[in-house]
Amino acid sequence: MKIKLLHILKIIKVLTLTLIILSCSNKEIASHDLKKGVYAWREQNIFKSYYYLYLNKTNFEIGDTLTLLDNSDFKYTNCGFFGFGKYLIEGDSLYLNFDSTASHFDSVLTEDKMAFIYFIEDENTISNKLSTRSTRDGKADSYTISELHYVKNSQNVE
Repeated sequence: MKIKLLHILKIIKVLTLTLIILSCSNKEIASHDLKKGVYAWREQNIFKSYYYLYLNKTNFEIGDTLTLLDNSDFKYTNCGFFGFGKYLIEGDSLYLNFDSTASHFDSVLTEDKMAFIYFIEDENTISNKLSTRSTRDGKADSYTISELHYVKNSQNVE
């Protein structure tokens, strides 16, 4: 009886290890399948919004639009500013390195060297999770999620 139990436990360990290895390798392959094109925010389900707001102190950003072009260039806009630069896909992350940005209130482009990191959820969805305020002791007081979904191909976009 003990021998059968030991064999069953070994089989479970091997299967668990195999599933862990396969799940890690699938994420790496899927991350490179990110479509080039226009990504935009999508209005969230009201239940999901309230869940994140009340239980996690998290809000969803609205109005973000990101265009990924074939030559590693991108254009980004949200309600406060817009900018452009180069992007890099590495693993499950999309790095946006801004060359220039400008406020919607002031049309002068500045050479701000800033970067955003989006996480690739799947080939149609990317997300960026930020802390929006910090307390005196440095802990985040609330969070913001920018979740963008694939809208259309960028061949017709300038």
